[in-house]
Amino acid sequence: MGDKLLKVGEASRFLGCSQQTLRNYETKGILYPDEVYPSGHRFYSESSLEEFVHKHMEKESS
Repeated sequence: MGDKLLKVGEASRFLGCSQQTLRNYETKGILYPDEVYPSGHRFYSESSLEEFVHKHMEKESS
């Protein structure tokens, strides 16, 4: 617990992709936000993003 939540812009910088790419990941079921506020703002935890990077890197190196 206590994992920092990142906004879409922060998460896209963390991953090195555009905000639109991050939204596309959600649409395609590749990566979902950890929290979605009633206002529609999406937040991603650092641990979820690190896990995504780890899995993504494994696939590229195989």
